[in-house]
Amino acid sequence: FALLSWDTEQQAVVPPSIRAVIVDSALLQPQAQPVEVEKPAPQPKPPEPPKPPPKPPEPPKPDPEEVRKKAEEARVAAERAEEKARQEAIALKKKKEEEKRKAEEKRKAEQKRLAEEKRKAEEKRKAEEKRKAEEKRKAEEKRLAEEQRLREEVERRRLEKQKAEEQQLAQKAAAMEQALLAEMNAQANAEAQARALTLQEKHTDLITRQIQSVWLQPPGDSRGLQVDLQLRLLPDGTLLEAKVSESSGNAAFDRSALNAANAVDRYAVPSDSALFNRVFRQIIIRFKPQ
Repeated sequence: FALLSWDTEQQAVVPPSIRAVIVDSALLQPQAQPVEVEKPAPQPKPPEPPKPPPKPPEPPKPDPEEVRKKAEEARVAAERAEEKARQEAIALKKKKEEEKRKAEEKRKAEQKRLAEEKRKAEEKRKAEEKRKAEEKRKAEEKRLAEEQRLREEVERRRLEKQKAEEQQLAQKAAAMEQALLAEMNAQANAEAQARALTLQEKHTDLITRQIQSVWLQPPGDSRGLQVDLQLRLLPDGTLLEAKVSESSGNAAFDRSALNAANAVDRYAVPSDSALFNRVFRQIIIRFKPQ
């Protein structure tokens, strides 16, 4: 292929390239033939140069009035455009100021929100610290209370053991003392009972004699009759009440014995208050005339 380049000043003709074909020498051995040279391609015709464009027709001369009018219209349009641009600039400025104001308000609101979140977070942190401190204080109080309880429990058990040992010693001592006292009391009681029996018998006999001394025998035979009289006495010997405890079977005899018991002015009771309360405050006298 041929490469062509040209310009309006000069055109250069590039000669065609020669094509070569490689042939295997082995194929040429049986028969030697002349190598044909490829003929060059025909040279293309150069393009024709472009024709110059036709000249435009000359414009007509403008009308001065028309030129003035167009200039006036252009001036008015320019003023209107300038006024429009000024108004648009003012509107744009107001828009930017409004956007700036809103952005500032948004920034302040965001700052306020962040400050509020920070305040709440701080309050939450302080509340959490206070809660943890309170839990720690309560845990410490509980620990101290538990230690105090354990100390008191140990002391209580020690005191109980000591008290138990003291009680055992005291019980042993008391048992020994009681045994000694019981032995002494037994001896004393035996002696006191002997004396009391003697006094009891003595005063019982005196009371029986007092009743018999004022007794009036009822009509009929009273031999072999006996009646039990229940007497309620005061510590000074005054009679509070007399009644038949066990009848003799003879109403006249019973009534005579009861009248005699009521007729005694003051009975001979012992001065020993213990013996009086035990025997003579309420005593039964078996009345049997001699």
